[in-house]
Amino acid sequence: MSELDDFLSDFDRDAPPKPSPRPDLDDPRVGFFPDMTPEEYFADPIEEGSLSNSGISILLAETPMDFACQHPRLNPDAIEDARKSAAVLRGDIVHQLALGKGRGYAVGDFKDWRTKAAQSFREEAEAAGKTPVLIEPFEAAEVMAEILRERFEEVLDGAEYFTECPIIWREDTPAGTIYMRGMLDVWCPSKGIILDPKISERLYDGPPGKHVVSNHAVAMGWDRQAALYSRGVGRLMPQLEGRVRFGNIMVKPKAPFTSRLLWPDETMTISALAECRPAMLRFAECMKTGAWPSFPVEGEPLSLAPWEERRRLDKDLAV
Repeated sequence: MSELDDFLSDFDRDAPPKPSPRPDLDDPRVGFFPDMTPEEYFADPIEEGSLSNSGISILLAETPMDFACQHPRLNPDAIEDARKSAAVLRGDIVHQLALGKGRGYAVGDFKDWRTKAAQSFREEAEAAGKTPVLIEPFEAAEVMAEILRERFEEVLDGAEYFTECPIIWREDTPAGTIYMRGMLDVWCPSKGIILDPKISERLYDGPPGKHVVSNHAVAMGWDRQAALYSRGVGRLMPQLEGRVRFGNIMVKPKAPFTSRLLWPDETMTISALAECRPAMLRFAECMKTGAWPSFPVEGEPLSLAPWEERRRLDKDLAV
C-alpha cells in the first residue's frame, strides 16, 4: 500500500473518492453555519478545540507547544489574538464590498491621515466600530470588489451563494476523532463550488520554470485550504464527496486590476491532504494525551543543509 493509499485509508476515504454515509452528521456541532460571526469562528466554536488550516500551518512549522499557546481554546490568553483576526477580516474593505459582510466603513475625503481633521475623522470612525478608509484606496477597493462580484456571477452562472460561511466537520484519525473548521468566503451549494477572493500582485507565472504563482500559493497554504475545504464540504454533503471545486479568484490591487481564476488541480489538492496528515495526527494525539510537547529535552543532531554539505565536500575534493 502506498503512502497516499495509507493516508486515504486512515481517514476513511477510498481513492477515487466515493459518496458514503456519514454517521457523524448526527453530531449537532458539525455542519454549515452561515450565521456564525467571525468572532465566534476565530474563537473556535468547539469547546475542546478544533483544527483549522492556519493551525495546521503552525503544527507543520513549529511545535505542539507553540500551537497550543496560540489556540484560543487551549490558551485563554490567546483569545485576544483571535479577536484581532476577526477584526482584520471584518474590517477589510474589499472583503466587505465584495461579500456584503463586515463591520462597516467610513470614507474620509483626505489625501492621508496626517492632518488633525483626518485624524479626528479616523478616531470617530473607529469609535463607532467602523473601518476608516481614505477616498483613494476606497475607490480602488470598489473597483476590485466589483470585479470580484462579476466573477462570482460568471463562475456560478447566477446561482445563489452564501458568503463567510463557516463549516465544521469531523475526521476519524488513527489517534481518535478530531474536529476541523474552515470559513468559506463564497459557497454555492447547487454547484458545489467554493470561491476564495485573494488580492495579490502575484498573478503572473514569470519566466518558464519559475512557477511564481504556484510557489506563492504553496507558501501561503492556499493548496491546503483548497484541499481541506473541499474535503470538509464533501464530508458534510456525501453526495458531493470528490466533486467539490475550489477556485481562487485573484485580483491585482492596482490598475488595470487584472483578475485571474485558478482551480487547484487534483494532484495539488490530494498531495496537500497528504501534507496535512502529520499535523492532523499530531493534533489528535495531543488532544488524546493532553500533552503539547516542545523540542526533545535530550537534544537533536544539527546537520548541514544538503547543498551546503555538497559545496563543502566538492571544495575539499578539489584541493
